Amino acid sequence: MNKLKFVSKNKHAQVMLFVIFGIVVLAIAGVVIYLVSQPSSPNITPSVPQLEDVPVEFKPVSDYVEFCVKLVAEDGIRKMALQGGYIDPLNEDYSGSSFIYDPASPTESDIIPLSPYSDETKLPYWFYLEGKNDCVGCSLSSLAPSIELMESQLSKYVSENIDYCINGFAELETSGYTVTPLSEPKVETTIFGSGQDFLLTYELDITNADASQRLDKFYVRSSLPLKKLYTVAYNITNYEIVTNHIAQFTKYLIALQSGPTMTKLPPISYRDSSRFSMFWMQPVVEQKFQNILSTYIQSLQVLGTENFDDSFLINIPESLPVQRNLYLNAVLSPYPFDNVETQNIDVDFMYLRHPIYLEVWPHEGTKITAKSYESPGHDFNRFLPEDYTNSYNFFYDISYPLVVNIRNKDELNKNNELEFAFALEILIRKNFLMKELLSGQGPINWDYDAIQVTIIDTDTTDPADVSSSGFIIGERADQSLFCEPILRQSGNISLLAYDKHTHEPLLDAYVSVGCGNYDECSIGMTKFDKGAGYFSEKMPLCEKGYVLVDKDEYQPKRIPITTEQDIPKSLGAVSLYKKIRKNISIKKYQMDYDYDLPLEPENLIETESAIITLKLISDSINPPYEIMTTYTPGQDNYVDLIPGKYSIDIMYVDNEGVSVPKNCDRSCIKRNLLNQCTDWMYYPSEDIELKPAQWGGVKYLDRYALSFREQDIYDESSNLEFYILRYPTPNAETCLDSLEDMGKLEEFTIQNRMTLTPKFLS
Repeated sequence: MNKLKFVSKNKHAQVMLFVIFGIVVLAIAGVVIYLVSQPSSPNITPSVPQLEDVPVEFKPVSDYVEFCVKLVAEDGIRKMALQGGYIDPLNEDYSGSSFIYDPASPTESDIIPLSPYSDETKLPYWFYLEGKNDCVGCSLSSLAPSIELMESQLSKYVSENIDYCINGFAELETSGYTVTPLSEPKVETTIFGSGQDFLLTYELDITNADASQRLDKFYVRSSLPLKKLYTVAYNITNYEIVTNHIAQFTKYLIALQSGPTMTKLPPISYRDSSRFSMFWMQPVVEQKFQNILSTYIQSLQVLGTENFDDSFLINIPESLPVQRNLYLNAVLSPYPFDNVETQNIDVDFMYLRHPIYLEVWPHEGTKITAKSYESPGHDFNRFLPEDYTNSYNFFYDISYPLVVNIRNKDELNKNNELEFAFALEILIRKNFLMKELLSGQGPINWDYDAIQVTIIDTDTTDPADVSSSGFIIGERADQSLFCEPILRQSGNISLLAYDKHTHEPLLDAYVSVGCGNYDECSIGMTKFDKGAGYFSEKMPLCEKGYVLVDKDEYQPKRIPITTEQDIPKSLGAVSLYKKIRKNISIKKYQMDYDYDLPLEPENLIETESAIITLKLISDSINPPYEIMTTYTPGQDNYVDLIPGKYSIDIMYVDNEGVSVPKNCDRSCIKRNLLNQCTDWMYYPSEDIELKPAQWGGVKYLDRYALSFREQDIYDESSNLEFYILRYPTPNAETCLDSLEDMGKLEEFTIQNRMTLTPKFLS
C-alpha cells in the first residue's frame, strides 16, 4: 500500500491547515501519483507450473482438492473485490493496518460501510482526507492496496479456509480413499492481467485399496477479472486526484441549486440592498444538499465504458444550455470513447445517503447569515430611509463519501462476472478544489519552508529516509516484530475469565497483547482450569500496554499492564458482558405549537422511519461499542446491548416531508415620515420543501447518557421501547421559525427527559 503524506513542521500553523496543500506544484502531481500508486504486477500471463503427473487412480483426489482451492479462492476474490481490495478491512491479519472505522462519521474514517444502515460490506477510501474534517493534523491519503497485498490476502484466505471445503476428505472416504495430511496447507497467489493463479503446497498421503501415493502440489487458475477491474478503479482514482472532476461537478451542482432565495442553497456570491436579510439553517442546507447528491450523482459517467450513454444528448435542445452543460460536466474521460479494455465494463457512481460534512461560512450557530451594512450619511435626519447592503458571500466546506461500483459483463460465462467497489471522498474547502489548493490558490499565503513533502513507497521493505529534521514517519513497509514468539520475554501473565452476568467460566476467549498504537497480537485462548477460563502465557515487553480479552458475542475488555523481563503478573478475574439481542419499538410525541407534548405517544407509520445511534460510554482504554441501525415500522427491529451507560441519538425521518408555506413572513422595506411602514416584502418567495424531512428525534449526549441495567438487559421477556419527538408542522404562523427547531433537539430532549426516557417492557 502506498501513501502520499503532507507533513507540517510548524504545528502552530495548522489553524487553517487546509492550505498546507499549497506546497505542492501541480506540474509534478501526475508523476507523484504514478510513483506512489502504479500497480507493480505485470499484465503478462504467467506460464502454468510443471507439476508431477498424477496417476489415474488418484486423479479424483487431486481434482477434489483443486476444486476446493478454486471454490475458496473465488469466494475470497469476490469478497476482496466488493471491498476495494480487502477481504476483511477490519482484520489486521489481512489488511496489515489498523483502520479508523466510524459509521456515524464516514468523512472522519478510513473505511465506510457500503450502506449507512448496514456494515456487512465495508469500503476503503482510495482517495481521502485522512484525519478530522477541520483538517488539524490531516493529510491526503489513499488506501488503494498494492497487487502484492491482495496476493498476500488471497493466499492467507485460501490457506485458512480450504479445510472447511475439504471437510476432512470425508467425501473421498466414501470412494475408498484414505487421505492423511502431512503438512499445513500453504498457498502462493499470482494476480495477472487476465486472472489469478493459485499454487497449493499440501503434502498428502493417499491410499486406495493396495495402492498408495503422495501428492504435495495442486494448481488452479481462476479467470475472474480482478486485475482488470482493479486497473479501472486505479485509473478512475488517479483521474479524480489529478483533475478533481467529481469535486468540480459538485461545485457546479451548488452553482445550479443556490441563489438569492431561502428555498435554495446559500449563494456563493450575491448582493442586494433589501432591508430584509435572508438566512438559512445549516441542518436544512445539509439535507437539501444530500437530496441534490442523491438526485444528480448517478448521472456521472465514464467515457468508453459499456454503460456510457450519450444518446439523449441530441434530445436536449440548444435553448437549454444548463441541461446540456450538466450532462457534459458529468462525463469523466480517463479513457477514449472507443477504448477496447473497458467496452464490456459498467461503472456506476452512487451517493447512498451516508452522513456528510458540510459547513457554510459565515454562520452563527446553525444560522447561515449575510453580512449587512448600513450606509452612513443619514444621521442628520432620522425620517429619511437608510440605505442597506447585504453581502451574501458564502464559503462551502464539503466532504462526502462517493461509492464507485465497477462490474464486467461476460455473456458467454456469467460465472466470470465480478463486481469491484471502493470509495472516494469528494472534497471542497472554502469553495476551493484540492488541485486549486495544491497550486497555491488557497485563501492565505503559505510559507513553503514550513512544510516537507515525501513519498513513502510501501511496496518495498526499505525504511523511509528520516534524516531530515522534523519528519514524521508515516506507514512503514517493514513488518513489525512485536508479535514474534522470540520476543515474549516477560514472566507468565495470567488471568481468570468469567461471564460477568452468569459468573460462568469464559472458555476459548482470545487473549491478545497490545502496546499503545504500535501493534497488537494474539497470544492464546482461555482454557478451563482453576474453575474459570484460565490463561497463562509469556508476552512481549511493553511499558503501559494492555491485555485484550475477546470472545464472539461478548464485548471485549482491555486491562492495562506493563510487562517486564521475566516478571510474572496476575491480572486476576476478568469478566465480560455478553451481548443480548433486544427487540425494539419507537413511539413519537407530536409537539404542539407551544412545544407541549400530548399525554400519550403514537406509533410510527409506514411513511416514517428513524436512524438510531447508541454509543456505550466507557473509559478510554476499552474498545468502543457503537450501534447504528434504521428503524422501519412493521419490520423486525432489534439492537444488541450490554449493560452500561449509553449516549442516544435518534433521528426521526418523515419520508412524506414537510413544507414551510411561501409569503408567511414579512419585513418592512419602506416607511413614511412618521416611521410607519408603507411597503412590505413577503418571504419566502416559494414554499420550502423538505422531503424527506429530518423532523425530530431525541439526543442524549455523553453528559446526559442513560443507563441500561443488567436486570433489564438479561430479562428475556423484556423489549426496549424508545420515545422521540416530532417537531410542530410548519404553518403560516410559525413560518421560518420552524426551521430553527432543527438545531434544538438536545434542548427539547433534556426539557422532556422524564417523558422520553426509554423503557423496558415485558
